[in-house]
Amino acid sequence: MNRLSVIYTSPDDPTYPFFTFHEQIMSVGYSDPKPILFIYLKIIRVVRGSCVWMLAGRGFRLNAGDYLILNNIDSRALTEIDGDNPLIIEQAIFLPSSLPPRLGCIDFFYYDLDSRVVRPDAPHYREIDDCFVQLSREARGKLPQRDNLIYAELIRLTSLLSRSLGLTARATRAGEVGRSRTISEIMLYITQHYSEPELGLDTLSRLFGFTKPRLAAEFKRFTGIAISRYIALNRVQNVILRLRTQDVNILDAALECGFGSSSGFYKTFHEITGKTPSEFVKSEFERLK
Repeated sequence: MNRLSVIYTSPDDPTYPFFTFHEQIMSVGYSDPKPILFIYLKIIRVVRGSCVWMLAGRGFRLNAGDYLILNNIDSRALTEIDGDNPLIIEQAIFLPSSLPPRLGCIDFFYYDLDSRVVRPDAPHYREIDDCFVQLSREARGKLPQRDNLIYAELIRLTSLLSRSLGLTARATRAGEVGRSRTISEIMLYITQHYSEPELGLDTLSRLFGFTKPRLAAEFKRFTGIAISRYIALNRVQNVILRLRTQDVNILDAALECGFGSSSGFYKTFHEITGKTPSEFVKSEFERLK
């Protein structure tokens, strides 16, 4: 259950949260649900307890004070939660597009890192911990400029995490970092232009100077997901946001989010969420009762 939930929305799109902060308690038997918010990144701090967090088939032991970075594309599961000591975590959840594209500090969210965990003995840990605590305070605060303060702390936190974890040997070979940043820019472009029906491999390869086969291969290598799938995830996510926050017809929402046909939308929506759009809307009504 959530003990705290703070949501801040982008001034450019008030229906689209750029940052959320949650404190959550999880006990034995907790099942991490299939994520719907595929396009978000997460920084997680373990407040109390311990567990093994499975990410894309790899297990990471987490204890109090540890930090974990993840993206919602990775499959994940929680195991080995102590029955006498519930797991309490804090989560800073944000959009990649909320960070400056040229900053380069989000690249490590998609690398095949040796570890995704920052522990108390890691480089820059004290700075990371101080920054996360400050981010938590800003999320709970009521200062009129808190959006700017959150934004500044988020940039600082992701930069510190990137420096602490470093880049993998694979990623630091000549040319790798430059290509990875281009892929990051493409991901940001997709999150900002998902509503354009013509958005796809043809358009992106032309805009970013790749051949289609090379872009498809590079994108899959750096993110672990096909570029068409990433576009579909963004579109479905934004349909869901509209259905949750606006009085809008399902098909109108689909067309606004870049789907070119009702049949394509229904098929994609079901593949990603496991529900038809009507079933999803019904479940939302049930959830809000």
